Amino acid sequence: MTPPPPSTQSSTTSSTSKSTHTSPIPDDDAPPTLYYTITNPPQHSDTTNDLRTQTSHAIDNELIRLYGDTVHRNLGTHLHADIDDDGMWYSLWFHLVSYNHPLFRPPQSKLGRDIVKTLSDEFQGVRDRKWNSERALLFPIMVLRKPHRKLTSQEIKHRLRFRLDQWKKGDFIALASDTVNEAFYFSHSNSPTIDMDDKIQVFNTLVYHGKLREALRFLTNDHDENILLQPSTIDSKTGKPVIDVLKSKHPPLRIPDIQNNEYKLDDFEYVPQPLAL
Repeated sequence: MTPPPPSTQSSTTSSTSKSTHTSPIPDDDAPPTLYYTITNPPQHSDTTNDLRTQTSHAIDNELIRLYGDTVHRNLGTHLHADIDDDGMWYSLWFHLVSYNHPLFRPPQSKLGRDIVKTLSDEFQGVRDRKWNSERALLFPIMVLRKPHRKLTSQEIKHRLRFRLDQWKKGDFIALASDTVNEAFYFSHSNSPTIDMDDKIQVFNTLVYHGKLREALRFLTNDHDENILLQPSTIDSKTGKPVIDVLKSKHPPLRIPDIQNNEYKLDDFEYVPQPLAL
């Protein structure tokens, strides 16, 4: 006999279930309602508002009923989760992340410990929902980035101390601007000329050794001498721009039609109660 759902189960049955079953796995007699329930987790206001901008399907309703959310068919960059300056940090991250950033190691001194402590505080702020992760991820880039010229040991320490102090003062945009200028200058200085065969060989070697990030950066390098593929480049096989060829390899998102028994979800009366992350 199938037991009633937890909300209608009597207190006598519930107490019997808790005392009889030591395993959190329900059986045919009486599921332990202490562990299993029909869930419908609450949604954040950003999530609710964002879902209103897309067409809802039957599969979306099932996922929301079970998990409290479904697949958002957008990049999510417009969601700020009540973080006031999230848009600014996303913009800084977007401008900085495309460059390769060689970094100094924190010195083994009071300054180095201060840098590590500040980075730890930044990630703690993410967990406490004071700001989003872009801020913590940009801290090493904006503070520890190497300049394009050689520095002495004392100059390195002075540079790191100065940039750390600027970070603590909240001068983030100036730090980001200086970092972008350094990265741009560094990427356009002393660039060797490489012919097409050598470019292909370098890319193949990087991929073969599993260095996919370096391979992709090499492909999209901004150096005039090193350009291998750009969105407007014409593909020799198809005669189409590279961006159109790549888009054709990623067709539009397909929505499963569970109403017509396509990828129909199984029905479960009881599901595990999830832990919030």
